[in-house]
Amino acid sequence: MEYGILARSAAELHRGLALADSCGADGLVARAREALAVGHAGHVG
Repeated sequence: MEYGILARSAAELHRGLALADSCGADGLVARAREALAVGHAGHVG
């Protein structure tokens, strides 16, 4: 998750989001969604 935010990588954030969601890490899920929403991931898609 941190790498995706720092690298501004939407792909890494989406990967971290899926992993966090699958193991029930709600805090990390929220953090990833927030980072994607505010554009910390650069180009999404």
